[in-house]
Amino acid sequence: MKRYTLLTADMDGTVLNTRKEITPRTAGAIHQALADGWEVLFATGRCLAEVRPYLTDFPDMHYLLCHSGATVTDLRTGQDLCSLPIDPATVEKVLAVTADADAAAVFFLGNELYIEERFRGRMPYFGCQCFEALYEKCAHWVPDRDALLAEHIHDVRKLNFFFHDHAEWLRCGEIFRTMPLEYASGIPNNFEITAPGVSKGEGLRLLCRTLGLDIRQTIACGDEGNDVSILRAAGLGVAMGNATAEALAAADVQVADCDHDGVAQAIETYLGRSIPTESEECAQDQNTAPTGEAADAENLLSGATPTSGRKEARPCRPLPRRGSCFAMPITGSMIGC
Repeated sequence: MKRYTLLTADMDGTVLNTRKEITPRTAGAIHQALADGWEVLFATGRCLAEVRPYLTDFPDMHYLLCHSGATVTDLRTGQDLCSLPIDPATVEKVLAVTADADAAAVFFLGNELYIEERFRGRMPYFGCQCFEALYEKCAHWVPDRDALLAEHIHDVRKLNFFFHDHAEWLRCGEIFRTMPLEYASGIPNNFEITAPGVSKGEGLRLLCRTLGLDIRQTIACGDEGNDVSILRAAGLGVAMGNATAEALAAADVQVADCDHDGVAQAIETYLGRSIPTESEECAQDQNTAPTGEAADAENLLSGATPTSGRKEARPCRPLPRRGSCFAMPITGSMIGC
């Protein structure tokens, strides 16, 4: 019988708590899983330069999925198993669209990131203060993006924009929708732009093909819109307790939030376990009586009003499975989760 042997975890809002730390319990669970021979890796929108400070604590971690899936790296050799840059013509069009917008741009070139000097100290203005300390530590601050792109435009793996004005974000999003690119949002008024076909889910599929691993043997943990593809692609999608409605709808189960060791809970509960058969999944779904918080989740998914208050930490619990005999259409929005 096949088992779950590989777990991916998004970083911000998932394996990292709200203070951008990996808690001792979560770090311990990762170390134990690696020692037991399972694969654990980060699947993040960040680049390698941003992840390095955390990787030093996990020397036995073998792989990294970064740039929202545009790059898959073998950490043992330092070689990229794949890298999918954005077409230079598309980069120029994106910059033309955002030229008049009040937005800070972050350029992911190769495995490094670059930001124009004029945005230094202004991250709170653009609503991305949560990344300010990280950027100060990891980014290359440059005086002129044109000179930078003239040299590196063929290796732009991701563009990250943070808009001050929501209306400008909406306007640019409508244009991006018509262009040959992928985009997602990690935080409000943000776009993470990658090449067509790039997603965390596709990155996981590529890694599984490289390893000769059945993707049904994988677990993915996430909390945001840019995690939806990998939550759907993995054998088991795990939404954090702080997950958005979009991420929650794509997942199979929900665990505690990022401040209460949800990733550790997922590792301890599922990694190494036998994969249930389809008949076992249906039996579990039908025998799960929706009461208390579970009933609230179903009410929210159907657009009804919850009857009990939100809790910061939740036990592992099944959600309506994608394509299962208990699945239901999503007609409302998830709030407060």
